[in-house]
Amino acid sequence: MYYISRIKFRGFKSFKNAEAQFPSGFVAIAGPNGSGKSNVTDAIRFIFGETGLKSLRAKKTAELINLNCSSAEVTMVIEGERSIEIKRQIREDGSTKYELDGRHVTREQALEALRPFGLEVGAHNIIAQGQVQNLVERNPKDRRQIIDAVAGIAEFEDKKKDALSELSRVEARISEARVVLAERGAFLAELEKEKDAAMTYQDAKKTLEQARATLVNAEYKKLDAYFKELLQKKAKLSEDIAKLEGELKELGEKRAKIDAERAAIASRIGKSGEREKLMASIADARLQVGQLGARIEEKEQERSRLLSRSKEMKESQARMTATLEQMKADAKQLLTQMETAKKELDEARKAAGMDAVEAAGPNLEQLEAALSEALSAKAAAEGGLTRLEQMAAQYRSELKRAEEEMAKMGSAGGSDEDERVERLQNTIASLTSELEKLFDQEKKINRDLPNLDQQLLSAKEKVATLRGSVSPAAQNPALLLVQSLKKEGMGGIWGAVSELINAEPEHRMAVEAAGGGRLNHIVVDSLDVAEEIIKRLKVAKAGRATFIPLNSVVLSGRNEPVPQGALGKLIDFVEYDPRVDNAMRYVFEETLLVSDVASARKIGVGRSRMVSLGGELLERTGVISGGTLRGSLMAKGMLDKAESEVESVKGERDSMYARLHEVREEMAKRRRERAEAELKIQSIQAETGGAAARKARVQQLKAEKERWNEQLNGVQAERQKLESQLTEAAKRQQEGAAKLAAAKAALEAERQKKAKASSSAQERFRTCLEKHAAAENACRSRQHEVEMLQSQAGELNASLADARKEEKTLGELLAQLGTDRDKAAEGQKTLEEQLRQVSAAVQKHYDQMQQLQIQLDELGKEEGSRKHALESATRSSHDVDVRKAGVETKLIDLKAEWEKYKEVPLLEVSREQAEEMVKQSESRLSGLGNVNLKAPEMFEQKKKEIEEVQGRVQTLDSERAAVMALMEEIETKKRAVFMDTFTRVNAHFKRLFGMVYAGEGTLVLDDPNSPLDSGLSIRVRGVHDKRDKYLESMSGGEKTLLGMMFIFSLHMSKPSPFYILDEAEASLDKDNARKLADFVKQMSRNAQFIVVTHSDAILASADVVLGVTKDENGSRIVGVSLAVGSTFVKKEGAADETRTTGGIGVVPGGAKREAASGPDASGSGADSAAGSRGLGGPSASAVPSPGQASDSGLKNPAAVVSQAPIAAKKRKK
Repeated sequence: MYYISRIKFRGFKSFKNAEAQFPSGFVAIAGPNGSGKSNVTDAIRFIFGETGLKSLRAKKTAELINLNCSSAEVTMVIEGERSIEIKRQIREDGSTKYELDGRHVTREQALEALRPFGLEVGAHNIIAQGQVQNLVERNPKDRRQIIDAVAGIAEFEDKKKDALSELSRVEARISEARVVLAERGAFLAELEKEKDAAMTYQDAKKTLEQARATLVNAEYKKLDAYFKELLQKKAKLSEDIAKLEGELKELGEKRAKIDAERAAIASRIGKSGEREKLMASIADARLQVGQLGARIEEKEQERSRLLSRSKEMKESQARMTATLEQMKADAKQLLTQMETAKKELDEARKAAGMDAVEAAGPNLEQLEAALSEALSAKAAAEGGLTRLEQMAAQYRSELKRAEEEMAKMGSAGGSDEDERVERLQNTIASLTSELEKLFDQEKKINRDLPNLDQQLLSAKEKVATLRGSVSPAAQNPALLLVQSLKKEGMGGIWGAVSELINAEPEHRMAVEAAGGGRLNHIVVDSLDVAEEIIKRLKVAKAGRATFIPLNSVVLSGRNEPVPQGALGKLIDFVEYDPRVDNAMRYVFEETLLVSDVASARKIGVGRSRMVSLGGELLERTGVISGGTLRGSLMAKGMLDKAESEVESVKGERDSMYARLHEVREEMAKRRRERAEAELKIQSIQAETGGAAARKARVQQLKAEKERWNEQLNGVQAERQKLESQLTEAAKRQQEGAAKLAAAKAALEAERQKKAKASSSAQERFRTCLEKHAAAENACRSRQHEVEMLQSQAGELNASLADARKEEKTLGELLAQLGTDRDKAAEGQKTLEEQLRQVSAAVQKHYDQMQQLQIQLDELGKEEGSRKHALESATRSSHDVDVRKAGVETKLIDLKAEWEKYKEVPLLEVSREQAEEMVKQSESRLSGLGNVNLKAPEMFEQKKKEIEEVQGRVQTLDSERAAVMALMEEIETKKRAVFMDTFTRVNAHFKRLFGMVYAGEGTLVLDDPNSPLDSGLSIRVRGVHDKRDKYLESMSGGEKTLLGMMFIFSLHMSKPSPFYILDEAEASLDKDNARKLADFVKQMSRNAQFIVVTHSDAILASADVVLGVTKDENGSRIVGVSLAVGSTFVKKEGAADETRTTGGIGVVPGGAKREAASGPDASGSGADSAAGSRGLGGPSASAVPSPGQASDSGLKNPAAVVSQAPIAAKKRKK
């Protein structure tokens, strides 16, 4: 068992330098009032870490330090299983230090080191002056708290306090997490919509690009193949045309040769007179018949092809009709003008006498018959010249064609085409450079757009966060339920005060500061509504909320005037619905708005509740609060600013999207131009071939040109010969005419007369002829415009119209040709009949002419066939050109569009499926508009953050549940421990009461159902009592004794190594003091009791008595042992000790005294007198003498303690 064995005082209170030894057991401390004996108990409290000055009976730290010292120090030695030394020092400045076994430690370390040994002080082991009386007079609840201390309830309370602190921390973190969730929940929902839109956009855009790429690729490949086919066809037709033109040239050469032979024969036949003339006529007739037959055959074939072609074009005629109506009308009008011009031409011809001249033709032929020889020769020569002219014209045409082709190909072998190709390649390079620049712009915009998207999402998140801050529900979860009830339609709910008000920006801080927590109060119509909501909050365990019922809120009723210097009542600066006026008056009416704190001082602090524009709040009590503030009203301004920022970023983003569209359109335009240039190069290369082919063709054309020049030179020589023959024949005709001049003079005069008379008519004829030609040209020009203006479909319609027209013309021509052939055949027969009548001498020439005619017929047919083929090839070539132009235009667009989709994967779907996918994707995209492509990424990020917050909330909920469970467990254990302690203390109290009194005494809880909130009473009933009595109704001595019993019961329940009683017996009479002394004596067997007392009974029962005296040097401790062999005291300042050995006390200075019962042993008379006067001399109450002990009821004599040296007396047996 541990006990206090020694205490050393250095400058502590009244002790300047003292030391006392304490044995285990019962130690009494006595001394006069004011001597400093209670300072011993204060020192014990001090050493055990007491910090309350009141408990140490001091008002300030300086009162703990001796007047002659600068610091106070107490050292205590505790003995037991091991020796423990603890020291505490305190200075005037209040600084303190502890030492434990020579080591510097903190207060907590020192107390923790002593606590396991039960070495501590508290209500259960220290009873200070008046504490027993205080215990008796305590209210029942405070009295019960002593059992709480014995039971260790404080430990449970500490744990509960820690748990509540942890719960508060967890609740705060949950609230913070819920605020975060509330702030970001709406933003995440909006962000999820943007994410879904972006993903839908990306999916639709990808599908659209793939479907379009598939369609464009298929169409491009199809058109490209068709275009190449047309190019090949065009090249083949060009070759065919060149070949046909070559063949026609060869046929023309053959025909010219045969015509020359025929002219020679005809010339010989002409020399034979009439027969030769007939032969020539027959030859001409045969030639005409052969040519007509060839033409008929040719036209029949052409007509067959036209019919086949017309059949093909009729299918599209219906679609072309509407487009050509206007053009047909124009053509019809021009045709009418041409017909009118033709009629005028016929009238002019008739007026010019051309009919009369033609009628006179047979007469002229009769006159010329007389000059048959001359005329025949002249006719032969003129026919030869005519044929030569035709041949020359053909040769010139071929020469011109060759020269034109050479000019087209270029004398250097196609340099013009090369230059064109080079120019086009330069154009392509320039367009590619522009496309690269545009592509760089597009890439920059595409890089900037995600940044803007990120800015927009961040701005929206800020808006969502501020909206959460503005919402009172973010700060109090209970308001979420209230908002939910309002949305569900529960009537009578207006909302939180902060939701119902507004203020100008310069007043918002003042409104926030003045409103404070009341801004989160909920305004309702009535108390019934508030009660119903509170019930639902309890059921849902959703927290607490404060309500302002409009029909029952109590207002102060003050209507104080606004003092000078104030801006006005704050409520006048708040905007709200008049229907909630009562609630707003409750919150704001009693607050004045001032400019600043200086204005409030002028008005008078404490006069009114005031708030400044800067947010400083001055209460009526004089309390002032201020600093930074950010509430819902302040957040509204920030919210407006953030929303403006969102709109600004949106505008910038939309502008950038517009610029992106412009760049893409410009890129599409440049791609089209580049594709057009590439196709032109392809066409040039397909039409002209390579450079080597062009050079070869140039050489060929040069050779042809030389040949045609040679042919023309030959024709020129032959023409000179024929002109000579013509001159000779004309001469002969002139001579024959001279002979017939007389006969023909009248006729000739008449002809001259008519010729002169008709000169003006002929002039008119020429004018009409020109007009007719102009009208005809205008008509053809209009038709050409039709062909140029209309699309491929219009051209087909024109071709159909031309085919029909040509078919009609061919029909008419065939009918005319048939008639002409029949007439020519009949004329031929007539001439042949006439020819048979001539001399057989000309038969040989006739046969030759017949053979030549057959050859000419064959050549005519072959030539007609070649011309027809040439015309067909030319038309086909023109048709290919028309189709190629249309395909080329479409191909340019497709090639430009394909450039955008080169890298896009193609779909393996049909055309119809791809078109449907394009349609659906475009519909989806048009409904989406501009989307934020950063939304999916940010959504996942924010979702993860919110999931982390939700996870934290779940963890915190688990922690809260654990804390709540711990608190319930603590409460359960605390109740169990308390009841167990109470039962044991009560049992001890009953036993102790039975030892002192006859009857029953017990401890009673006022509320057994709630013991930890209950009060504690002491109930007793004597043997003869008829009813119970309680502590409050007993006498002072009985109360004190019962209080001591209660304390001893606590000790027996939770033993302490030592107990301190400071004048606990003050209110006891002798009998009760004796009873108390007996209790202490018995208890001291198991614990050390240090008792400060004035009671003789207690002094007589003590094992050791320490006396405390006081002189000019302060308090001193002296002692006497009542038990043999004990060592007890060291005098202040003494070098040796006073000991009791075998009843002999050794006093300072070497004086010896014998402990005896007689007067002589008591010392000098002065000593006896001093002893008889008791502690402290005359002022002290007398201490009974040994002879008086029996009278006082004491069984043992008391030691006499005075300011004189100690006198030790033996205890009587």
